[in-house]
Amino acid sequence: MRQADRVESPRRGEPPRWRGKRSTIPLLVVGSIVAVGALVRAQLLDQVIRRDEAQTYLQFAGSFTAALTDYSQPNNHILHSILVRVSTLLAGGEPWAIRLPAYLAGVALIGVVYWWVSSTAGRRAGYVAAALVAGSSVLIEYSTIARGYTMIAVAFVALLEISRRLLIRDTPRLWTAWVLVALLGFVTVPVFALPFAGVAGWFTFNVVADLGFTPRRTLLLRGGGAVAVVGALTAVAYLPAVAANGFDAIVANDFVRGLSWGDLPQLWKAGLVDLEKWLLRDWYVVLAYPVLATVAALHGPAKADRLFSPALVLVGPALLVVVQRLAPPERIWLFLWPLTLGLVGIGARSVLDRIPRLGSKGWLVGAAAAILAVVMGWRVLSTDQVILSREAGIFRDGPEVADWLVPRLETDDRVVVESHPRWVLAYYLNRHPVGTANLARDYANAERLFVVVYRPRSQELPSVLAEAHVRTDEFTAPDRVARMDETEIFLAERQN
Repeated sequence: MRQADRVESPRRGEPPRWRGKRSTIPLLVVGSIVAVGALVRAQLLDQVIRRDEAQTYLQFAGSFTAALTDYSQPNNHILHSILVRVSTLLAGGEPWAIRLPAYLAGVALIGVVYWWVSSTAGRRAGYVAAALVAGSSVLIEYSTIARGYTMIAVAFVALLEISRRLLIRDTPRLWTAWVLVALLGFVTVPVFALPFAGVAGWFTFNVVADLGFTPRRTLLLRGGGAVAVVGALTAVAYLPAVAANGFDAIVANDFVRGLSWGDLPQLWKAGLVDLEKWLLRDWYVVLAYPVLATVAALHGPAKADRLFSPALVLVGPALLVVVQRLAPPERIWLFLWPLTLGLVGIGARSVLDRIPRLGSKGWLVGAAAAILAVVMGWRVLSTDQVILSREAGIFRDGPEVADWLVPRLETDDRVVVESHPRWVLAYYLNRHPVGTANLARDYANAERLFVVVYRPRSQELPSVLAEAHVRTDEFTAPDRVARMDETEIFLAERQN
């Protein structure tokens, strides 16, 4: 039996447990991988703020009351907005402070995936999975965008591992943790229903098939009770938002409203095209996953606890999407990325088992995993994959446009800008004494108009003026007064 991942003989009625030789090496390896992931992500915390982040900071994280009650748009990830409020109160409104909750969740995800995979398939599998999470371009990006999706990913992976442990040994402490983790996921974003359905479905498959080591009746009763408690506590958490915005704002917004069957095929196809962007960025995972995941599913250490493969987590979300007639944007599926990377790690363990003498050298696999994390992280930074991405609404010229406008704006001037880059511009103007007053869309008394045209949005000057309902006959023909990489600024003055 290999010393690095030997199996301890179980007591009667319990599964074998992966135990390792007591050593500081695992801690050093995992700590190194987490440190690499943290350092890579830290390099991107000061990138130009994005549209969704700016709205989170300016509209929802401006006060605890706004974070709890303003659900006028599903852009408010309530728990995340509360944490952004805390971080910006402590550190100010700098981009890194706004992104701190998502960043910490993204770093924690590396450790949580290691915890899940190593508990399931041993340390070497955990090392590989943690390294892939640390260096994943997609996960790095969402760890540096002030949104709640990395928090959802952490809750999903933690819930999956807690559920696995409940199948093995049912305890009140684990059920309490299960309820709390699920609640935190739902309070962050209601679409946590998708990962929750996945874990609940996988758990139910194992219970119904009687693959767990706790009596089936006990697990079904306690599982049903836990789901009811999560539902009740989630309803209580959303009461302030429901009171302020109505119930439909939560359950019938654009992200969760059922669509017509006729529109769904085209929307699903478009969603798959969007997901291809992720697959191309982490292409090595795409190549490795089919082979290694298949090996892991058919023959691997995950079979040690006799449970179904975690890949069955996909069934629940798929059924929910079909039954509810949903077409979620690609970022909603971010939680599946650490699942995929974890399965690759489990599959890699199955391959490593077949390499002679490697089983007794877990430290060598750990060192290789740490190097892999470094190489992947360097690749992300050197290719500017995150900087060039347009996730969450980018307006790269926002800081430059704000700096150009500030010394020129007067009280009676109005800045005309389409809603997408408007939030980004508002954030950067808000950092100057001039503030955002010039962004008000009341043009009746405006003496001058500064019109911002952002080319990547396929904008033209007439369309921007038309969207803003500007009476062009009251102003002179706009002249271009500034040009940035992707933006033009025009000036029009009121005619006497």
